[in-house]
Amino acid sequence: MNNTLFSLLLLWLTIASGSVLSDANSSQWNEEQLAIIELNRWLPLSLDKEGFNAFSEYFHPEYTNWYMKGDKQSLVDRDEYLSRVKAWHDQGNYATKSEVTPISIEVFCDIAYIRFIQVEHFAHKEKEPTMFIGQFASLLKKHNGQWKMYRTSFQERYRGPLKNSE
Repeated sequence: MNNTLFSLLLLWLTIASGSVLSDANSSQWNEEQLAIIELNRWLPLSLDKEGFNAFSEYFHPEYTNWYMKGDKQSLVDRDEYLSRVKAWHDQGNYATKSEVTPISIEVFCDIAYIRFIQVEHFAHKEKEPTMFIGQFASLLKKHNGQWKMYRTSFQERYRGPLKNSE
């Protein structure tokens, strides 16, 4: 898909998704949408449960991650992102809980656009458990017949001690 066509698709997704919002508590998700929700829920847990190599397979070869609080320098490619995750995990950190509240999901052939809120709890080797709550807008793309994380953009609502989060 060339860059112009991809840009037009993203623009259309942004405009169209505003009118296709679904209730976050809805049971109206189809099987494919449920699989996408589950992938986003499972992903943080998979690092510790399946190992780094299996975790890295959930990411498309052209994956990028953008932390929306930052500027262009907060945009990282797949290799940099996975390198940071591996270093964090190698220090004894891992997710213990992951919940996803979907806001909207649109699927167009081999591209899926999902907006959701994610709550994650983390264990750390030498400090108290922490919590993260983030707002995500992500694109997934099929690669070799499976959904892979393609573009992830997120903004944090909360990041800090688990005990202060309630």
